[in-house]
Amino acid sequence: MIKKFKIFCLFIALLVTQSCSLFTDKNSNLNYNCDEIFYQLNDRYKLFAQLDKKEIRTRQQLEVPTVSRLDELSVFSKIIEAVKNAPANAQLIAVDLRHYKNVDLGNIVISNVNQSYLSTFLKTSKYSQGFFALINFNNKTIKYYPVEINKVFNAGEIKRRDLANTEIVINVSDSKRISGNMKFSTNQQVSIIADNIIDPYRLDLRESSNMQFNLDKKWVMSVYSFENSYLKDGKVTTGFFKFINNKNSQVKLQKFDKSTGKCYIDSNTNKLK
Repeated sequence: MIKKFKIFCLFIALLVTQSCSLFTDKNSNLNYNCDEIFYQLNDRYKLFAQLDKKEIRTRQQLEVPTVSRLDELSVFSKIIEAVKNAPANAQLIAVDLRHYKNVDLGNIVISNVNQSYLSTFLKTSKYSQGFFALINFNNKTIKYYPVEINKVFNAGEIKRRDLANTEIVINVSDSKRISGNMKFSTNQQVSIIADNIIDPYRLDLRESSNMQFNLDKKWVMSVYSFENSYLKDGKVTTGFFKFINNKNSQVKLQKFDKSTGKCYIDSNTNKLK
């Protein structure tokens, strides 16, 4: 009995060790200075060139689904296109989804998992539920996978080693409606700009697996901007929000478990909580 108990303890210790190595939180000790908030915001705003009136009018008539064939308009195809066209060693990759009538951001997983653990991650993360598309970055390559229940595109690979530490910057500003259920692994930084959204919106931003939640391994939202917008009933968990533009906004979150919001434009009201 004692021998079996020791073997059981060894198994648990090995499982925890593997879990921690799978979700090593390299961003947990990031330094930040709240005085940099305007610089950080502008650094991302300037990624997006001004659109002409004709392009804006065209977009205002279009709805953007989560996934599609990669040669058609969707959130995931725009992410893949932006990654493929990113400059060498890009630190920020802009995904332009501004001014559309409706943008459905989720279900999408954006992860940064070591190649050796990727197959395990696919089986243990929220991707295994079959309802999510996934793109994974690491220092070997970039791989992407379709929604299992509706494979509208094939799994693929973008052979770029230089984007392991890149940050995806998604801009849905000036859209009429947005929604989504996005998941992030510990080591992938993301920014979302959702200014001037006409309708109140719900955007669930959460961890990529239950294991990540239980280990309290935070994903990093470098910039979250929702100026002149109303966040209504969204769920946010285990996120580390560094720079937050909440100017002229309203916030009513259903859940903000284990999350941290650090630097706000307006530090007195409209905070994530």
